[in-house]
Amino acid sequence: MRVAVDARELTGRRTGVGRVIQGLLEAWPPGDELCLITRTPLPSTLLQPNWRTAVDSAYASLPGALWEHVRLPRMVRASRADALLAPNYSMPLRAPCPTAVCMHDCAPFALPHGFRTRERWRRQAAARFAARRAAFLFMGSRFAADEAQRTLAVAEERLLVIPWGLTRGFGAISSERIDDVQARYGIRGRSVLFVGSGLQRRGLRELGTWMAEIGATRPDVELLVAGTKHQPGGDTAPIRHLGYVPEDDLAPLYAAATVVAYPSRAEHVWCRMAMATPGRRPSPPCSTTPRSVSAPSRPEPHGLEPSAGSLALPNCGRDSRLPSATRNERRTS
Repeated sequence: MRVAVDARELTGRRTGVGRVIQGLLEAWPPGDELCLITRTPLPSTLLQPNWRTAVDSAYASLPGALWEHVRLPRMVRASRADALLAPNYSMPLRAPCPTAVCMHDCAPFALPHGFRTRERWRRQAAARFAARRAAFLFMGSRFAADEAQRTLAVAEERLLVIPWGLTRGFGAISSERIDDVQARYGIRGRSVLFVGSGLQRRGLRELGTWMAEIGATRPDVELLVAGTKHQPGGDTAPIRHLGYVPEDDLAPLYAAATVVAYPSRAEHVWCRMAMATPGRRPSPPCSTTPRSVSAPSRPEPHGLEPSAGSLALPNCGRDSRLPSATRNERRTS
């Protein structure tokens, strides 16, 4: 089968959706032919023998939403694809073939106040259209699938739950790579690491509040934020923004951190966080430590359960932090 892929998220600085689509393509069955459609050329290191590319460079300056509905269907038709994979919540209004959409979460519905009005309307409309018209939806967790059923009334048979995991860059991390990342990013003591853009719905402000409470007794612990900064103003202790972190630095950065935290208000902490990345630190079961510092899997619509963070985050100040985090999971589950 020939599958066209909207691969725009693989160009430029790759963030969450880009990494998801990269991992999905790496795990794709070898019998299919993939056509990666972009507006700018892809790095040659990403490509595999059974992949080909189609670059729409003449319309690279067209706004993304307009390009998706005007140019992408033409590119898909020209590729003679049997199916289209749309990895970013939405799909063309006139897709020329059956389309699968990656619906990562239902945040525009679960937390509408986390979006600007126009952005919220656009995302909600795109999600409703995809829920009605897509052949099926890729879901990264059972939690996300349940949300799609509840919020968008998607039938179970149209949901394909594929738990996301780690991509090829994660594995055994040498002490030299960890030391190098610690030196370049100025990581000297115990740290809590948050990876992702600091959007309001991801609970970064609450995480900072918890860190301030911890800092009253453990001033050596700091919160490191890797990703685009959305909140105005400079850093305030104990929070330090690292900015965008390149792909090659992500795995050793995870390994260098004492604790990984992701207290999102809508997105379930489904992923096998790189806290499990082997290095010079002990490796707990993949699902224990991340969940112990996350919000409950079904958070209340108006905010986070503070006990989840306040119980688990103090473990970053203990030498036996990983077993303690596991014990706290039992207390907060």
